[in-house]
Amino acid sequence: MTVAVTLNGWPYPAKRIIRIQVPGTKRFLNVNQDCAPLLAAVAADYHKFIRPIDVGSVDDAGYADRDARGASGRKSNHANGTAIDLNWSREGAQGSNWGARLFATAKGRAGLALIKRRYGSVIQWGGDWRAKDYMHFELKPGSDARRVAALCKRQGINSAGVRTRDGK
Repeated sequence: MTVAVTLNGWPYPAKRIIRIQVPGTKRFLNVNQDCAPLLAAVAADYHKFIRPIDVGSVDDAGYADRDARGASGRKSNHANGTAIDLNWSREGAQGSNWGARLFATAKGRAGLALIKRRYGSVIQWGGDWRAKDYMHFELKPGSDARRVAALCKRQGINSAGVRTRDGK
């Protein structure tokens, strides 16, 4: 039997999607249990160092069982809960350049540099793609559950996504 996978190589469907609160916010993300603490920590750092995510309507999410945009017939990384979108009404607004403007500011660049330094071995940002997706963070291809757990341990991220010590 062939196991279906999403674009980053994680199994589809996910064995378990859980709801996790983003530390320091009132927001929750539905994501794959094997990467939930890491994705919650990324969202918490985004909230703290780039732009708050818990202002206005809920526009932050993870799991969505759908095909990938531009890759018809292939499942999105959202379909197994290994990707998140943050502040989509601003950073992801179609036809606007909110995201480009945000990440052109000193605060946006510094916050993004911190996130890349902390998580770049396992996480990639959609703003680095040719077709920019500023709101999007996902597990890189080849980043399996073992690598995710090892990064959480190195960074002092507990099972709730809370940083228990300062990581790089």
